[in-house]
Amino acid sequence: MKIRYIHIPFYFGLSLFTIGTLFRIQHWPYSEIVLLSATIIEAAFLILVLIEIFTSKIATKSLKILWGIEYSLFPVLALLYFPALFLLFLIFLGGTNYLNRGRKKFVLKEREIDKIKFDSI
Repeated sequence: MKIRYIHIPFYFGLSLFTIGTLFRIQHWPYSEIVLLSATIIEAAFLILVLIEIFTSKIATKSLKILWGIEYSLFPVLALLYFPALFLLFLIFLGGTNYLNRGRKKFVLKEREIDKIKFDSI
């Protein structure tokens, strides 16, 4: 199943995470609320990614399992063991990796892959 606007919660949650981290560094009020809302939005993004991975008809079973572990276990461990700035960096790398490279393996056929060019990163 191809989720059409999957990039919106990723970038919105990433921007909220950046703002919340800056609030925390400056010791401004409501930083916890902003960081909590960013974490919830990023969790929603990860759930959408997992739905897209496991409902894919193109990818093999082993590829689904590997990407499923990457997007379910790794963010939880990162949230538990890493500080906020490093977690922000990991969320950016993981989400960008999926949106630019990994998504082609799950939702696009080989004919459609040749037509896509990513200029952002």
